[in-house]
Amino acid sequence: MRYINYARRSSNEKSSKQVASIDDQLKDTRRLAAERDLDVVEELTESRTAKEPGRPVFNRMIEKIRRGDADAIVCWKLDRLSRNPIDAATLRWMMTKGQLKEIHTPHQVYRAEDNALITAVESAMAEQYIADLRRNVERGMRSKCEKGGFPLMVPSGYKNERLTREVEVDDERFPLLRRAWELLLNGSHTIPQIHDTLVNVWGYRGRVMKCNPKGVLTLSALYNIFRNPFYKGSYTFMGTVYTHKYPRMVSPTEWQRGQEIISQRAHKSRKSARTHGELKSLDYEGHMDCQKVARPAMTYTGLMTCATCGFLVTAEKSKGHVYYHCNAKQDTCTKRGMREEAIEREIDALLESITLPPQFETLALEILHDMQSEEAARKQVVEDARRKTGQNIGRQKEALLSLYLQGHLEAEEYASKKRELSQQEADFKIEDGGVERALSEADETIVNVLHFVSQARSLFAESQAEIKRGIAKNLAEIYLFNNGTLEITLNPLFASVRYEWRGLPLPPESIEPEKRGSYKFKKALSGPDIQRWCTFLEEYRTFILLNHYHLPKKKTTD
Repeated sequence: MRYINYARRSSNEKSSKQVASIDDQLKDTRRLAAERDLDVVEELTESRTAKEPGRPVFNRMIEKIRRGDADAIVCWKLDRLSRNPIDAATLRWMMTKGQLKEIHTPHQVYRAEDNALITAVESAMAEQYIADLRRNVERGMRSKCEKGGFPLMVPSGYKNERLTREVEVDDERFPLLRRAWELLLNGSHTIPQIHDTLVNVWGYRGRVMKCNPKGVLTLSALYNIFRNPFYKGSYTFMGTVYTHKYPRMVSPTEWQRGQEIISQRAHKSRKSARTHGELKSLDYEGHMDCQKVARPAMTYTGLMTCATCGFLVTAEKSKGHVYYHCNAKQDTCTKRGMREEAIEREIDALLESITLPPQFETLALEILHDMQSEEAARKQVVEDARRKTGQNIGRQKEALLSLYLQGHLEAEEYASKKRELSQQEADFKIEDGGVERALSEADETIVNVLHFVSQARSLFAESQAEIKRGIAKNLAEIYLFNNGTLEITLNPLFASVRYEWRGLPLPPESIEPEKRGSYKFKKALSGPDIQRWCTFLEEYRTFILLNHYHLPKKKTTD
């Protein structure tokens, strides 16, 4: 008889613990073949589980036997050939038909004429082993869930510790994702903007895996992170909801608010796409935040709401002009229209009321820069103290690991104490960046507001429809269309410009802002005037922080 020497193990991982490795199996079967003078025509090996049919090497061996290239098999044990009923039945049927004459193992020889029952029983035992193993594994995983553990690979921001078989906070990624959650919750950024900040500004990279060798975080992956309830402390396993014991990235209330924000934005995007043929908002120069689908049919549709019925105002062209009016879906509404030119005059008048001279922006930016420099010096002492605290936590974790490796701590006690330290470290990092990050974003908004009040009116007068729409969107909070007239509620960021800002002192017009490289613009002011400016900017920054206001950053054309 011509034999095929077949060896298999269940995993393709080199570190997997098997009953015998492929090399050990081949060593025993080769010795067996030599001792019993078996004619081995080919050796086949594979690393694949046998609990399901479809193994390529096994199927190739079966095909060779059916073609007559071989008529017997030598293997280390019968369960190397099959652990599922389909493959077992295939082998028994081939033995019944005489295509497979013999299965030779070191401890038993299986032939169709005298060992059909034994073969069937041993195959059934291998199949039962898989079924029992599955039940035992599932029971162990459910038990781990009930104790507050997590039986699978954890999501980004956490990591599976192989040494303790516990879940720990990922010190590198957890703080960055928490900052991303804060951007979502304060409503100042869209998810594509958060993704851009997280990946391109903060340098976030995910875990390196075979399917993602560079650890790239895609936009859809970020959506999945924001939708994952694991971050609020719960998850679903085998149809049951469990609560885990690990540090939460967000509270349940924050997570729920995040879902509402995502759902509201998705609804608005779909509504905007249906009504205006676009998917994302514009900044004040009219550039798209994301990929543009189509230009809006009319410049200001989607911005104005009917004061009577609450529906969006539509527009149509007639006799060479664009007229905006309500759809008159309610009996109380009329279709009395308003020309686009009249709307633009209203917007221009509002822009004029907040427009400030260029030297105002130059002086404000100088004083803001000096304030930031002074604050940085004061923060240095605090940062030194906080750095020492962070280093102390790191030393405690190292000492804890040393005690565990020396056998002074049990695994459960080590995991518990390390989890406490990891939570302290995560809270420390979140707290460390939270205030500074909020101040930085508020200062960025101040810069954008200053640029807006200096240049928006001139841009509005000279630009095309897209830019005008972007300026109008950022200028006002509400546009109410009331029976052919327009009522505009100014964006709160600009409300103080018409009053408090205009009363601030400016240097003589003879000092040109372009020369500030050699002459500081604010030197032309007295000490009390500079102090007045500092007080004003501090109060305006506080106003932005308390209300979570944000103005999109200016974008330049390509």
